[in-house]
Formats: sequence, C-alpha cells, structure tokens
Amino acid sequence: MQNNNIVLGLQAFQRGQQARDAGRLAQAAQEFNRALALMPDHPKVLAEFAQLADAVSDWKAAATLYEKLGRVRPQSGYEPFLGRALFHLERFAEAVPLLQAHLARHPDDAEVTHALANSLCSTGRWEEGLVQAERAFALRPDAKRLDAVLNTLFHLGRDAELGPRVDEALRRYPDSPEIRSMYALHHLKAGDYADGFARFADLRWRNNLKAPADGGTPGQWWDGERFDGTLLVTAEQGLGDEIMVSSLFADLVALGQPALIECDARLLPLYERSFPSLRFVPRHQRRLQEAFAAGGNFRKVNGLDLARFFRRDAASFPPRGGWLQPDPA
Repeated sequence: MQNNNIVLGLQAFQRGQQARDAGRLAQAAQEFNRALALMPDHPKVLAEFAQLADAVSDWKAAATLYEKLGRVRPQSGYEPFLGRALFHLERFAEAVPLLQAHLARHPDDAEVTHALANSLCSTGRWEEGLVQAERAFALRPDAKRLDAVLNTLFHLGRDAELGPRVDEALRRYPDSPEIRSMYALHHLKAGDYADGFARFADLRWRNNLKAPADGGTPGQWWDGERFDGTLLVTAEQGLGDEIMVSSLFADLVALGQPALIECDARLLPLYERSFPSLRFVPRHQRRLQEAFAAGGNFRKVNGLDLARFFRRDAASFPPRGGWLQPDPA
C-alpha cells in the first residue's frame, strides 16, 4: 500500500511539474497537493510546491510549506525563502532569525541582506536595520537599496546626514520614483516646500498605489497659470487627503480659475456650500472624462499637486482658521 502511494504520488508530482512548466499554475497546485497528500514528507514535493506558492504570492501557503521543508530537510537552505514569506505576512520578528541564519552562511547575499534590513526596521530596530541597509547597498548598489538606507535615516530623524545623501541620490538615480519620493519627504520636512511639492506626486509610488496620478483623466497637465477654460482636479487617495486638499480650493477661487473637482460623494454638500463658485462631481463615476469628451478647453491636476503652485514657502500658508462652512441647520 505504501509503495502504491509513492507511485501515485510521484505521478501526481510529475503532472504538477508539467502543468507548472506549461503555465497552468492552478492545475499544478492541485497536482502538487495530491502528491503531498500521498507523500507528506517528500522534500522535493515540498520544495517545488513552496516555490509555486511563492511565485503566485500565496505567502500563507508558502510559509506553511517552507516551515515543513525546514523540519524535514533542515539543510535544504529554506531559511531565506521562509523569511521572505513571513515578511510578506508581517511576521517580521519571526523572519529576522531565519534571514540572519542564512547570512551567517552566505554573507554576500545582497537580496537577503536587504530583506533583513526591512525586517529589522519593521520591528522598530532601526539602528540595526540601517547597518544592514548600508551593507545591502554596498553589495549591490541600486536605487532600491539606497532608498532603504535613506528611508531608515529619515525614520531615525538623522536629517543632517540625510540631506546631502538624498540630494546625491536624486542626481544618481533621477528616474527612480522611490528616490524622488524620499527627496520630497525630506525637503517637505525641512520646510523646502518648492522642491518638496515638485516631487510630491512620486509619493503615490511609495504608498503602493496602482492608479495613475491623474486617475485616467485625459488632457494636458496644468502649469499653475490661470487659463480660459476649466481645470479638472482629480480626487486624492482617501477622505482625509481630500479634506486636506480642500484647504487649497480658496486659492483657485482667488486665482479666478474655473474648476471641476472630483471628491467623495459624502463631501459634495459641504464643498458646494463652502466654495459656491467651483463645481464638484462624485469620484469613481468618470465625470471628468465625460466633461473632457464633451469638448472644451481643459487642463488637469492631481489634487495634492495644487500645493506645488500655492504652497511654495512658509509665507504662502494663509493665517486662517476653518475654510469649510457647516450646515447652519
């Protein structure tokens, strides 16, 4: 009976490999699962099933499989792969010793060193994380690893050290959205609003937002000058950001620039009451795209990018209290 299970398990495993190689990943997972049910401690099945789960970012399954592989075959080199899966599951404290164990044997592994830096920082061990981030960048200099160094310095509050390094990083990697966003963060924190807001759109990359900054709205970007037409203002990331953006609407009114502004539908009555000369439409209904398609002279701007034009220095922040008008009833 046991020999029969092994034969059937190996057949299922072979079918899984063939399905994986053909790109039929769901079928491959089913076959690997059958093989594992028949041969629960087979290290090759565990390893390849774990790699498949890793490839499709099924981190929970990958962690379970790598953990079992480590018990069955401790010398299999499973540690960095399990550490990576645990990192994605936000089990950072568990990931750290696994990554350290791998680096004790392979100290020049830049990718694992980078993962260790991120894991240490995620558990609040920023100083140790900085050491590993610097090592990772020395092993493999690129924008991603340099960004980890800069991000750690930022969170440690080492602004004097960060300043020249972030400026040099932008010169070295001018097209990196990660470096550009860190440049924005540092310069905004330092009160250099003109430079900070000029790179502010790149913060969407740091926040892992998949949508384009313009929300898919067609047309040319606005240059901050009044024009005879309508400015299309795309909605921001969430309700809090949208309310923050509304502090800039009075500047549009003062400029005399007609605008059509996307916002959360719950804010429509508040905004219409507070800024009667501007027009507002609910987000996620393609109203800006429809306006553009109907014809006219339009420019577009992302909501928080209005600060690029209206908040260039500390003096441009108006000394006022509230700017939103409550319902008097």
